[in-house]
Amino acid sequence: MLHRKHVEEAGATLGLSPSGHHFEGRVDGVRVSMTDRPPPAEKTVFQLDGWLDPPLDLGLSMRRRVMVLHRRSRFSTGNEDLDDEFSLKADERARVGELFTPALRRQLVAMHRASYDIRLTDRGCTLTLQTGVGIDTAWLIQATREVVRTVDLLEAARASLGPATSLATHASVLGALAATHAMAFTTTPLTLQGALDGGPLHVGTTRSLRGRHHLALQAQFETTLGLGLFVRRRRLHDSLHRVFGAQVVRTGDAAFDKRFRVHADPTQAERLSATFDPAVREALLTLDERLGPVFVDDTAVRVAPIPSTVPPAAVREALEPLDVVRARILRNRLLGGTSSPYR
Repeated sequence: MLHRKHVEEAGATLGLSPSGHHFEGRVDGVRVSMTDRPPPAEKTVFQLDGWLDPPLDLGLSMRRRVMVLHRRSRFSTGNEDLDDEFSLKADERARVGELFTPALRRQLVAMHRASYDIRLTDRGCTLTLQTGVGIDTAWLIQATREVVRTVDLLEAARASLGPATSLATHASVLGALAATHAMAFTTTPLTLQGALDGGPLHVGTTRSLRGRHHLALQAQFETTLGLGLFVRRRRLHDSLHRVFGAQVVRTGDAAFDKRFRVHADPTQAERLSATFDPAVREALLTLDERLGPVFVDDTAVRVAPIPSTVPPAAVREALEPLDVVRARILRNRLLGGTSSPYR
């Protein structure tokens, strides 16, 4: 049996915040969570997670084999002991092979020999216990530090990984843009963050299915709009919302109102036509048609999901009009939509 006092003492020593049977916080900069009562389906008495932020996009799954005689995976860590004892799965052999640096392999071998039951996923490193016999506060603290070290090694390894194959051409275009505009750029996952001429822009990617990814664009407002705004592409079941009295605002633009459903604070509804002026409405319609679903709220303008099959040039070319739309909506909101030269 795992004594709760040991978990509480370990959590306090590590500076984790308690919430019932759950403890969470940061240890040496890594987000860590532990619980002494995981979901029953896990068949464990304790679970410790070290989280990668953001997660990887490899489709990674590495866990101890249930059957010793189970055949080896077609993926390899590059270490015989690990390949014998663990099952490894991922989307692409080359990318996952590069993840297992010599330092990471040594760390995983050491943890395995110390009888830590660990598994790796895109989200990080997880350690579980199926019995609390022989487990004390010192053991829990040391186990946490080993998990943190593993996450640090995963973070270091990701920096040298190339992008997912389905995003390779996008990475080339976005990487060039990052270099010329001093923007932050990563490949695992593929992201771009910074500014062109206006406010903050973010290009992100998400693994949706095995080997498949989609992109997302976001232009954040420098200050919240305060309109209670919610704009999204219309759906088939929207008529049901009208029946039950959901508040819907119309801009008076037939094409825009047909494509988008607009919600706003009733006290702010009359401001919508001025905030979403003709230039804004036209740009949002174009983004929605050429890239993917547009979403606008009080904090940002977003376009997602964008299939990876959309040409990289189209994604790159959409960043400037997205930036202009963001700035124009904010300007119209602050100035009440009065006409004046803009860009």
